[in-house]
Amino acid sequence: MAQTVTVRFKPEIIKQLDLLAKTTHRPRSYYVQQAVSNYLEEYMENVEDITDAIRINSAIESGEMKEYSLSEVKNMLDL
Repeated sequence: MAQTVTVRFKPEIIKQLDLLAKTTHRPRSYYVQQAVSNYLEEYMENVEDITDAIRINSAIESGEMKEYSLSEVKNMLDL
């Protein structure tokens, strides 16, 4: 079920939203929801990457994983 959230915008953003809504015959809320949804989708990918990096770093620090330098990897692969 959808919930209501109150947000304050600068007047220039409201003007742009109003123009877009009037031009396309869609409500302002449609564009606000689209913008927030798109932002969150992109941001959540960053959160997943950060979470993975923290997990890997912790595993390296605890000795569960080993960190290799580029020269070590090249030697292992005979490059």
